[in-house]
Amino acid sequence: MGLALLYSTVFHILRTGIPGAGIRKGINYGILMFLLSGFPSMLGMWMLINLPAKFFIAGLVFGIIHYLVGGVIIAWAFQRYGSMPTAA
Repeated sequence: MGLALLYSTVFHILRTGIPGAGIRKGINYGILMFLLSGFPSMLGMWMLINLPAKFFIAGLVFGIIHYLVGGVIIAWAFQRYGSMPTAA
């Protein structure tokens, strides 16, 4: 739950700089989050743990799916419900 709030807050901050509109904006955000978070963490695990390459490939595939779906849901929620009001 905490990560979902963090990702939503980052989307709120970056939403004007993310290209696209609607669902496309969510896909772009998901790709951005995967490249900044999922990919480096999987590479770090690959360097530290001696496991078959299939494990890391599966982790990358599930990671990109996770971030794309999450980005689309966040973009949809912001499009449907609008942004959160800021404190003055």
